[in-house]
Amino acid sequence: MICLNDVSREGAGFNVDTNIMTLFTRDGKKIELPMMSKEKVAQEILKRIDTELAKRG
Repeated sequence: MICLNDVSREGAGFNVDTNIMTLFTRDGKKIELPMMSKEKVAQEILKRIDTELAKRG
């Protein structure tokens, strides 16, 4: 999985408490997360990783 944080967008990147993340999965799926706290982004990434690993058995 690749996690992309476009730091050029308002509310994403450094010196703010929020991020806007785009996730790319191994099977080519693009998942765009809305602006949310960095803690929520981390939780969402971990949830998606868990989902992807479960697919592998």
